[in-house]
Amino acid sequence: MKRSTLAITALMVLLLVSNAFWLYRIVDERIGAGLQIAEQREALAQVFALIPVLAQKGDRARIVAAASDATSPPRKQAVQVDGYVWVGSLGMRFGGTGELVEVVTKFATRSPKQEQTKAGGPHD
Repeated sequence: MKRSTLAITALMVLLLVSNAFWLYRIVDERIGAGLQIAEQREALAQVFALIPVLAQKGDRARIVAAASDATSPPRKQAVQVDGYVWVGSLGMRFGGTGELVEVVTKFATRSPKQEQTKAGGPHD
């Protein structure tokens, strides 16, 4: 009887540890997914904020300011990495005369053009 009680206790402990592990993984994935959705919404808001500035042929400073103003508080500052100006999750590449040439995000996409881009995010 003593061996069977010990075996049952050990199996119960293993079951509880296994359930705790799976609960942790599920909660961790949900939190990560929620944060990524929030970042994607912010990037979309930034892109929408750029449209009126681009329609008015705004210069580089106004474009970067519009992208920065559209971020969630606290306002994110621009960081230049590998030829891209990053504001939050949005990377912008400007031409020699200051015109906006390309906009990328740090999110994975299935577009072949984006995969060929060597633009890493500011935190990569």
